[in-house]
Amino acid sequence: MTTARIKELVELTLAKVEILKLKADDYTWNCHIDAATKVQLLSALDEIDILLAQLRILG
Repeated sequence: MTTARIKELVELTLAKVEILKLKADDYTWNCHIDAATKVQLLSALDEIDILLAQLRILG
């Protein structure tokens, strides 16, 4: 695995963690994030999962 690929893997993982932390904060998620943003964040989470899987396969 190249350094660039490792860096991308780490950055995607950090982005995923940030979205999951935001989602885990029920008050913020339910009171301060509008529905459209929730959809975008969940979509981004799905895309991140796909990209992470592809990076792991390519190794």
